[in-house]
Amino acid sequence: MRILVLLLAGSLLTSCATVFGSRTNTLKFDETIPPQSTVMIDGADFGSPEEGKLKIPATVVQDHSNIQIISPTGEVLVSDTLYRKVDPVFFILDFAAPAVSHSVDFMSGNIFRPHPRNFSTAP
Repeated sequence: MRILVLLLAGSLLTSCATVFGSRTNTLKFDETIPPQSTVMIDGADFGSPEEGKLKIPATVVQDHSNIQIISPTGEVLVSDTLYRKVDPVFFILDFAAPAVSHSVDFMSGNIFRPHPRNFSTAP
């Protein structure tokens, strides 16, 4: 009986983005961004993209975060604003779970993904 109660309680607190989502977000960079470039978000250094990708913690991007991609010579290649957008896949999947799942996903912030996620120096 105790196990049944725990399973029932656990199922009420599940939510798709919290359970299946990652604790990181991946930003993608095309071949116009040199691999030695430095990525700065809100003034914090997050390193260089590896193989055109950079994983950042999901909690880093707040609404209207500033991202700068700086070349190895110190030139600002890209300066943009990151926004938090609701991930539509997780939003739709949350309807398969109880109503509490939307609340958990929004409060934890796991339903949000940074936008834009792809960067290039090409116009």
